[in-house]
Amino acid sequence: MSNDALPETAVAAVVGRIHELWQAQRYDEIGEFLDDAVVIAPPGGGPRVCGRDAYVQSYRDYDRAVTTNEFVDYPFGGRRRLGRAPLRPGR
Repeated sequence: MSNDALPETAVAAVVGRIHELWQAQRYDEIGEFLDDAVVIAPPGGGPRVCGRDAYVQSYRDYDRAVTTNEFVDYPFGGRRRLGRAPLRPGR
């Protein structure tokens, strides 16, 4: 393990805190945990989200577009929002 690597428990704690802030819609505080050069590679091969501001904005955009029905806890401290997006023409 390199000096830059974090133990899984530390990573899980950060991910858990980000998800708590997301649920509370405290988006700006999410950015405090992120590097300026953070990148999200979304599932399904969508375009990558690059940079802290874009990462935080992606949480706002998601919450505007999707109704969250529940959170599901996963091992390693992660959570996944299960939601429903409105149907869009052509999809």
